[in-house]
Amino acid sequence: MLMTITLRLEERPNNAENKANKLRREGYVPGVIYGKGIGTKSIKVKASDLRALLSKYGKTSLINATFENGETVPAFIKNIQYGILKNEFLSIDLHQVSMNEKVRNEVPIKVVGRELLEKAGGVVAQQIDTVEIECFPQDTPQFIEANVANMIPGQVLTAADLKLPESVTLLTEPEQIILTIVAAKSEEAETEATVEKEEAENSPAE
Repeated sequence: MLMTITLRLEERPNNAENKANKLRREGYVPGVIYGKGIGTKSIKVKASDLRALLSKYGKTSLINATFENGETVPAFIKNIQYGILKNEFLSIDLHQVSMNEKVRNEVPIKVVGRELLEKAGGVVAQQIDTVEIECFPQDTPQFIEANVANMIPGQVLTAADLKLPESVTLLTEPEQIILTIVAAKSEEAETEATVEKEEAENSPAE
C-alpha cells in the first residue's frame, strides 16, 4: 500500500513584500515547484512542516504537494539549500511528476547488521551512501538496505549486490563499491601503536 505523505504549500507572489529573508523570519521556507503539469510556481512551506517530514520520511519519498485551494500534485524534493546550521532551511525546490512516467532518483543506502558484524570483529568502511535508481514515482523506496551481518573482513559489497525491488532499476555502475569490511583493531594493538607513537615523539632528535 502506497504511503500518503503530505506537504502543504502556499503560493507566493514575486514582490518586495515577500522577500526570502522576511519569509524565513516568519517561519517559512521559500521555494519553487515545477513540472510539466504546472509550469513553475513560487511557493512557501512552513519550516516546521518540512522539518517533521524530513525527520520521519527522509528526502527521497514521494509526497503529495497540496496547495491552499485543495489542488494536490505528486512531487519529489529535488533540492534543499541549508544555512550555516543543518536545520536552517534557506530554500526548497520541488519537482512535480507524472505517476505514469519513470523518474531517476538518488536513494540513500541503509547499512543493517552492524552489531553482528562488529561482534565478529569487523568494521564497515563505507565508500558511497547513495545509489541512483529508476522507477515509477510510487515505487521509489525510502532507502536501499545493505546487509553486512554475515560479511567478514576483506569482503566487498558492490552496487550489484544490493537487493532491489523488482520494480526498481539500478543505474549506478554495478561494480561500484558500496562498502568494504575491515578488521577491527584490538585494544592491545591500539595500545602498542599509542606507546610507539609516544616513544617516537619523546625520543631526542639526532
